[in-house]
Amino acid sequence: MSQPNEYIGGKRFGLGFKIKAVIAVFTLLLGAVSVLSFFTLQRFNDQLTEYSEKTLPELASSIELNSSLERVVQNAEQLVSSRVQAQRRIAYTSTQNALSTIETLLESKEVLGNYEEIQTVLSILADITAELNRLIENRIDLAAQLETQRAELGRWVVSDLVGEANLPVAAENAAYSEWLEREHALVERVVTLATSNDFSVQQRQVLSIQRGLRALFAATRQLPDPYQQVATSRLEGLQAQLSSESGLSTKFREWSQVNVRAYSLERQMRVNVAELLRNTDQLASERSTQAQATAGLMAQQSEQQLAVLAASVFFAIAIAVFSFFYIERRMLARFAALRHAVISRASGGSDALPELGDDEIGEISAAVQHFIDEIDRRQAQVLESAEQMNAIVRLSPQAMCIADGDTILYYNEAFADLWLDPDDGVQANEQTILSLFPKRLTSSDGAEGNRHVARHAIQGRSGNTRWFSMASSPVEWHGQNARQIIAVDTSKQVQVEHTLEEARRRAEAAAQAKTNFLAMMSHEIRSPMNGIISVGEMLGDSKLNKEQDQLVKVINQSAETLLTILDDVLDLSKIEAGKLEINPHQFDLHATLNGATDLLRQSAQQKHLSLNLDLDDSLPRHVVGDSNRIRQIMYNLLSNALKFTEAGGVTISASAEKRDQGQFFVRMSVTDTGIGINPETLSRLFQPFEQADSSVARQYGGTGLGLSICRRLAHLMDGEISVVSKENEGSTFSFELMLDQAPDAAATQGTNGASPARSDSDKARILVVEDNKVNQLVIGKILKSLGYEWDTADDGKNALSLYDPSKHGIVLTDLRMPNMDGFALASAIRQGEKDGVRVPIIAISADAMEEAKERSIESGIDHFLTKPVRVEDVRSCLEAIS
Repeated sequence: MSQPNEYIGGKRFGLGFKIKAVIAVFTLLLGAVSVLSFFTLQRFNDQLTEYSEKTLPELASSIELNSSLERVVQNAEQLVSSRVQAQRRIAYTSTQNALSTIETLLESKEVLGNYEEIQTVLSILADITAELNRLIENRIDLAAQLETQRAELGRWVVSDLVGEANLPVAAENAAYSEWLEREHALVERVVTLATSNDFSVQQRQVLSIQRGLRALFAATRQLPDPYQQVATSRLEGLQAQLSSESGLSTKFREWSQVNVRAYSLERQMRVNVAELLRNTDQLASERSTQAQATAGLMAQQSEQQLAVLAASVFFAIAIAVFSFFYIERRMLARFAALRHAVISRASGGSDALPELGDDEIGEISAAVQHFIDEIDRRQAQVLESAEQMNAIVRLSPQAMCIADGDTILYYNEAFADLWLDPDDGVQANEQTILSLFPKRLTSSDGAEGNRHVARHAIQGRSGNTRWFSMASSPVEWHGQNARQIIAVDTSKQVQVEHTLEEARRRAEAAAQAKTNFLAMMSHEIRSPMNGIISVGEMLGDSKLNKEQDQLVKVINQSAETLLTILDDVLDLSKIEAGKLEINPHQFDLHATLNGATDLLRQSAQQKHLSLNLDLDDSLPRHVVGDSNRIRQIMYNLLSNALKFTEAGGVTISASAEKRDQGQFFVRMSVTDTGIGINPETLSRLFQPFEQADSSVARQYGGTGLGLSICRRLAHLMDGEISVVSKENEGSTFSFELMLDQAPDAAATQGTNGASPARSDSDKARILVVEDNKVNQLVIGKILKSLGYEWDTADDGKNALSLYDPSKHGIVLTDLRMPNMDGFALASAIRQGEKDGVRVPIIAISADAMEEAKERSIESGIDHFLTKPVRVEDVRSCLEAIS
């Protein structure tokens, strides 16, 4: 496979050396031309830089300076001709901006020449402009005062004319009328006094008015009384209007003087600007001449550079032509022969490559021949591997085919066996077979990538349906774009899944049926139990003899036992359905254990057993957990201990170990001196419906649910229950769990306090909604014993008609009733409430399922009591909401 490499470094003047020599000469020539061009371009660039950065900016600055000076003249003319202050301010601002532009141009040093002289003239222009602006401002103010004085003169004339009309008519009126005509003519000349810019015209008008006024004063002496006095008064008033400090003539004279001064300053400004324009024109002419000279020099250098470049390009072209013919003859012709031979071999020919000498091209020819031989060898190996892969695909148990549109290009034996199965009766036709596949697997819509269908059913003419998991991917088959389709028969798997799904549905239906049955049985059992327990409780509180009291206790104990069994069945059902939830909250652990013990202390006394509670100092008082479930577990363990103990006593002990993060590992134990448990029974003690043995069950009774429920409740609280027992000596049941320390012990203590009792006069009237007459009687007796008044309704519909928010302060309702149930009643009451007034609604129901409690909350019910209800339960609930 390797080739000799002796030619490397052996041929001093081989093909590589010649090519390198040509390239080196061409590179040197290109470098020389580049250096020459660089220096020529550098000189041209320096001149261009000087032209663009100095000559042109100076020329542009000179032109801009001339333009700014012209704007100064234009703005000065506008300033002088301003008639209102706004026009004056605009013209003055524009003039200042033009002067600022000129000053900026001078500071940029781009405008050379007599800089100091221009700066001095510019300063004078600024002063003249400020003085001219002040004069024009004064002139505009004087013009406004003239207009005001003219208006005042007009009002004076009108008032004088009114006074003239009131003079008495006499024979001497003819002389006075002539005098009045002359006076009126003089007033009219005064009122129409022109504001011309020609001072001589203005002066003549003022002198003429003054002469006329003196003539009128002389004519007044010829008038008889009282006209002489009136005429003298009129002329003195007119003279005051004209010649006083604020008179029209005085203001007009001031205005004329200001106007003359303004035009004088304007002429002075024109002279200064003309001087600046003369200097700047000369400067612009110099800059223009300099720019033309620089441009001519640059053009001359550009022509020289073009001549040098032309000679260099000609020389380069000559070398390039020589190189072309040399490479064409010595290299390209031999490469063409090699190329022709290689293409011929690629087309299927078997001719060997030609001998092309002993230089690099010849060695390349030998190397290509070696590669061709190696390709032939490896191609033979590929063909052999392809035949092996084809055999693997052909014999694969997975059905595979390659299709292009409706045409099957290839399929293996498993594919043929699958769709030629006589049970399905599928025709061995390409279009028929492909039409059974999902369109997205076979369509040629241009989408690339793999496609997969997890489940696809194909039904044959015999009616049998088979399921397949199918996939397709793009593939190139003999130069043609196609898709490879793989199908796996999953009919048995689908059948198993369908069977499991049907079993799941049946199990869920059975579980729901059991839940519904338990809810119904709970309601049907608790309703009469409510009457039994409540009436028994009331009978126990009445005056009975000893025998009657024993009978009532039997009734109460039997009812309580039945109720315990019912609660155990419901709890077990909830646990198995995963619907029993733990509700952690702050509570007093000491009070909980004391309460559970006190509930069974009377039972211990009846059996003459000792009942001791030992709380270790390490046991925290205020913790966070589900106190109801902890009480239920301890009550069950303690009840079992008392049940199976005939002599001695029962001891409850509790201790704790503090762990990290404010947690306590709490251990509560119930130890008895009872009959104990044999080892065979311990292994199945916590299973549902399991007891020690049949004799124990007959002697002590029970359902065998309590311990099973206790352990499951403990597991829900991440705890554990264990037992150590020795037959005929006693047992110890231990309950261990982790509890968090309560963050606020004072708040916990506050919540455990009892609400203060209300006097009978403060107790609200209660609306009782109950369809069962016995329960109506029981609830009525309980409310009567607590000092409440009430009204009774048989169902929700009747309750709505009786309900009066101003009368009834509490609603006590059953849930399951005809016509309208308690849920609908609560919703209707809540919808009718206004102004934020919310009447407490208490549900008393025999339905103890969690679904009923959740639905009660959604309907707007505030409290939930489960039948059978006791007097203390009702009292606590009513006092809590009062």
